[in-house]
Amino acid sequence: MRIGRVLSVFVILVLLVPITVFATSPNTGWSRHYLEAFYDGHVQCQPSYLEDGAHAARAYLRFQNGVPSDTGRIYTEWGTGPNDTRILKRDYLGYMDVPDWDAPEVEFNYGFDWAPVGIWPFSIEE
Repeated sequence: MRIGRVLSVFVILVLLVPITVFATSPNTGWSRHYLEAFYDGHVQCQPSYLEDGAHAARAYLRFQNGVPSDTGRIYTEWGTGPNDTRILKRDYLGYMDVPDWDAPEVEFNYGFDWAPVGIWPFSIEE
């Protein structure tokens, strides 16, 4: 009976550890390329998620292919504070590559405006 209990606890721990260890941050971004000329991008953040001592207050994405073709930073909305559990998302669909073989390769970048613990970038007016 005792061995069965110990074995059950061991099995539960073995199953839970990978979930905890391999959990990923909700603060992320990605892009995809299709039809040889078009790109879609996605970025998201969760202001309540603490990552390396700070909260992602908002996120941005950006496509570039040289100076003439640059979306600039495209932002999500601001989180309302460090207790905001929403996933703030922003998509950009259909960025078109420049039809020039000598043009630089398309770059996709994303990032976050970080708020250290105890400091939020602005206060919400009601």
